[in-house]
Amino acid sequence: MPTAMQTASKATHAPQKLVQAYGANQLTKADYVHQMHNSLHQHLFTYPGLLQNSELAEIRLTPDGVVFVQQATGLMFKCSPTDERAMPIDVLNFGRYEPAEIAMAHKLINDGDTVLDIGANMGWYSIGLAHKFEHLSIAAFEPVPATRALLTENIALNLDNLGQGSRIMVQNCALTAPGEPESITMYIAPDCGVNASMKNVAERENAQEVSCPASTLDQWLEEFWVAEAGSELEARVNYIKCDVEGAEWLVMQGARKTLQQYQPIVQLELLRKWAKPYGYHPNTVIEFMQELRYTCCVINPHGQLEAFTLVDETTQATNYFFLPTTKRHLIET
Repeated sequence: MPTAMQTASKATHAPQKLVQAYGANQLTKADYVHQMHNSLHQHLFTYPGLLQNSELAEIRLTPDGVVFVQQATGLMFKCSPTDERAMPIDVLNFGRYEPAEIAMAHKLINDGDTVLDIGANMGWYSIGLAHKFEHLSIAAFEPVPATRALLTENIALNLDNLGQGSRIMVQNCALTAPGEPESITMYIAPDCGVNASMKNVAERENAQEVSCPASTLDQWLEEFWVAEAGSELEARVNYIKCDVEGAEWLVMQGARKTLQQYQPIVQLELLRKWAKPYGYHPNTVIEFMQELRYTCCVINPHGQLEAFTLVDETTQATNYFFLPTTKRHLIET
């Protein structure tokens, strides 16, 4: 059975083959028009129905690629044509992308904050935050070269639509635990780039191995943030969003000093299925954060934070918010 990427590749090249066949007089004009419409053009007219009641306002077809435009913000995004779980594609499939989590991040972040987006991918979070707030400093960590190129391109697409004092600094670095090598291998399947991780968590046979530079967050802060950005920015961290497909525990181990010193709010994705290949359980992270005097929270059906203590087989939540002592008043009682 062909993979999703092979199917997408065939669909992409089919129209080109038809054009070539017509140019070589292998198809009549009528057959060429008929096959082009049935294999390609008629699908354009299905997309307005998908845009209705979704976060996307329009899909622009340009010579440089497909651009997805958000409804509420006007922000523009490109994504890989082979990635079936890219954020704009998820919006087409499900109407929204993490609406509750993004709304909560907007509540918890203050204008002027410093935000670390660990696992920035194509920039859905970072660019959205830089648009929402006028003066935000964002370090966007994305070590996979192809994904980082998309992130950089999407930032450039939206420069005129970001807060005047906000800036996004793209970091070519994977964050990991103390004692790990300075270069690590990332596994990325072309048809599922959002699952890129230091282990092949999605168990994709077509996953490609990519070598990436690595550091702990504590080390990165000492070497980059303080030394290089310190002259322009106050050395601080207010908010961390971390979504690294199972490697969250490694990142937190390498962030102990940062968590203790700056006490940022931390937003983590923790899935049992992604944690298992790394040999830990989400409760390991919750217990670690509790030792650092953080309170674990989830978003309740009313869009409020409520305290949460234990992940079990019935737990449906996958995104967790960890509040330091100074922020516990934000928890709904």
